[in-house]
Amino acid sequence: MTPGYLAPDEYDLLSLIADEHTVPGADAVDLFLAACEADAKAHGWVSVPRVRLALAGADIPPARLSSLWGHFTGDGKPMRRIEGCFDDNDGGTIRNGNKTYPRRKWVG
Repeated sequence: MTPGYLAPDEYDLLSLIADEHTVPGADAVDLFLAACEADAKAHGWVSVPRVRLALAGADIPPARLSSLWGHFTGDGKPMRRIEGCFDDNDGGTIRNGNKTYPRRKWVG
């Protein structure tokens, strides 16, 4: 066998594994985006506290959820900040109880 090439039986095994492989955290991204879109449709804008509350049972680590806001907000992304519009932490579900959060517009 030539170095760098797989034997036919090895290739088949790797193909089977690759077909079953999913990207780690992809479920969290799908859940997050669906919750943001649903929140925007229900209220006209996306609210951090409401989305966090909606995803409370999804077992997404807080740091991961925080990173998703930044990753999906901005030019060329599904959400944009609404300048001058903020939400307060309304339910105590977020540790930063006195923090305000910028509202976002869903642009898909």
